[in-house]
Amino acid sequence: MSNFIDLFKSFLNGYFEVRNDLREKDVIEKRFGLKSSKIYTLDELGILHNGISRERVRQIEAKAIKNLSTLINGNELKKCNYICDSLLTTEYIKLSKFIVDQEVILMDELITFSNSGINDIRHLNLVTKIMGINSTLSPNHDCNILISSNLDKGVFKKELKKVFEFLRQHIVYISKDELLIEMKKKRRNFDHNYILLALNSLKLEKMIVHDDELLAISIDDSFSAGDIGYRILFKNRHPMEISDIYMEFNKIIQSKNLSTSKSIRNLTNQMATHNKIVNIGAKQWALKDWNHDKKFIKDIIKEAFHNSGKHLSKEEIISFVNKTIPHIKSQTIISYLSYDDFLKIDGDFYILKEWKSKYTDKIIKTRRRRNFDELLLATFTYYDKENLTTDEIWNYIKVNFDSPKYYLKSYLEKRKYLYHEIKEDIDCWTRKSNYKEILKSKRGNKIKSINELATQYLYENNGSMALYDLVHFLVKEHGYNEKTCYQALSNNQTVEKFSNNNIMMISVLDKKNLNVSLIKVSELEFEEFLMKSQAEESCYDFKQGFLNLSEKREFDKKSFEKIMKNICAMANHGTGITGRLFIGICDSENDTLRVEKLDNIEIVRKNGNGIAGLQREAVILGIDLEKYQNYVLNKINDSMIPQKLKTHIKSNLGFIHYKNRYIMMIEVKCIDGPSLYNDTELYIRKGPNLEYIENNNPELQHVYRRCFQPNYSNQM
Repeated sequence: MSNFIDLFKSFLNGYFEVRNDLREKDVIEKRFGLKSSKIYTLDELGILHNGISRERVRQIEAKAIKNLSTLINGNELKKCNYICDSLLTTEYIKLSKFIVDQEVILMDELITFSNSGINDIRHLNLVTKIMGINSTLSPNHDCNILISSNLDKGVFKKELKKVFEFLRQHIVYISKDELLIEMKKKRRNFDHNYILLALNSLKLEKMIVHDDELLAISIDDSFSAGDIGYRILFKNRHPMEISDIYMEFNKIIQSKNLSTSKSIRNLTNQMATHNKIVNIGAKQWALKDWNHDKKFIKDIIKEAFHNSGKHLSKEEIISFVNKTIPHIKSQTIISYLSYDDFLKIDGDFYILKEWKSKYTDKIIKTRRRRNFDELLLATFTYYDKENLTTDEIWNYIKVNFDSPKYYLKSYLEKRKYLYHEIKEDIDCWTRKSNYKEILKSKRGNKIKSINELATQYLYENNGSMALYDLVHFLVKEHGYNEKTCYQALSNNQTVEKFSNNNIMMISVLDKKNLNVSLIKVSELEFEEFLMKSQAEESCYDFKQGFLNLSEKREFDKKSFEKIMKNICAMANHGTGITGRLFIGICDSENDTLRVEKLDNIEIVRKNGNGIAGLQREAVILGIDLEKYQNYVLNKINDSMIPQKLKTHIKSNLGFIHYKNRYIMMIEVKCIDGPSLYNDTELYIRKGPNLEYIENNNPELQHVYRRCFQPNYSNQM
């Protein structure tokens, strides 16, 4: 194509010269930014032209566009002695046909086809306006998307948004067929062509797997470090060490010029909390979908014993572990043999602890370990002397000292609170006057001090802050070692860590809520409950709370009655089956959005559920969580479920603490036969639905049998 833009500029200048309408010329040039860096609005042009209305400016623009369209299409214009160059008309028709044939193209593609440059975009915008071509902003390109007049702009924009949002949330690669299936779900009417055109309008990355082309949204700054790690694992299609993941991660950051805030710390923290990624041990990471077992070294050693059925030497154990997890240091493997799960026997062999009855005469007896510092201080107290010889110390501690005598001197030399002197060729040891202060600075006391300072600083910052910021404060202001800080906080039972907007946060557990019945369920176990609920719907149920979602936020009697019926229905699954009812989880996006609006909180989404928690309802009722728990228990006590279930629930109701939210969990089991609501009504669950069983229903007999016969459900 010849230089279309040069022809068009010449045509435009000739038109304005013949028309001799300065206002029209100024409106077109300023509306499209042809002669300035700014593109003016209709209102701004109205002000510049003696305060005419924006509608009048629009009319001037529309008339000029119509005139230019008439001329450039090779037609004559009344009262205007001007004719468009035939070469421009030919090139214009080619350009118009190109857009119509493509249906949807990027402005970059139009620039290439018309032999134009990046500086010609504003003139091309005017050209597409003359053609009647629609345009919309691209979600992930630096240019507009041009839409042929043959397409419905509204429909295309809607599909473009849906496809982009799906691919952005999906993160990893997907085939076109899978994409079309996902786009069709829950929709009666949709057009394949619009979806494919939307797909072609996005900046994508591609990979080939088994001759199938897979697509994914190009990584940009909107991706979290964890999402990038997810993409890397998916693309490599096998478990990877964190160092290898970081190398690829760093290449992506540099090649795409992404934010430098994405660091290795963000990557590891976010991968650890990512719902698609799992740490499988030995510094290896994988996707959960791959079903790689997370085997710890201790479990692999146990597997070695079970496979052999006999005692094993260190060398045999090391060899077995290395076959499963290569590159593990021998010393690391040996250190696991000190666990209580294993025992050392004669001949430098090891056995499983549960085998000790078979090896009674070969087990090497070990002394009970005691803190050496405690033993040493007790020795000074016992002798009531300032100076002690090595022999005196040995005579007192040898019963509890877990090493030969020749190790004792090296232990004593490491004690910074002792003076060492040699008197007449005899080693003597003296406590320093400040020995208590020296002992306080030891690691165990450091851990305690770190946790105390961390808790105090968290309270000063409203109880919650970024984990990295807290550790940075402890290192900078108090001189603690960074690694020691992380280790101390990881074992602190008064704080919890959670991810918020891909940042690892730490907060103090609310003291006023520590008196409620807390169920010891980790975040991972809780998330597994959510996943499991999709496959075992009849055994799980979710409710957003006990208060209704009206503006009044009153106790929802109707919903509570249904919850109680569901408890009876879960009990009627039969002996050996546990049902779980979670209160504080929204099972629909509508409920999630409603709770967010009414209670002014931000809700974490997980596996399609909104984790709302129940603190919000306690706040509405003007009570703490402990009183809220009693409030619920009183409601259950007044309900129409059987007394045996009421008694069972009192011992099996508690809260799970998840990402700073308290979710009530009620575990339900079959207790002494079927559970009848109001002494007469029998309910069961089929999938997620509650079903009433009438007396003449043949299923009634099955319910009674499975509720009296142990493990009957396994026989059906």
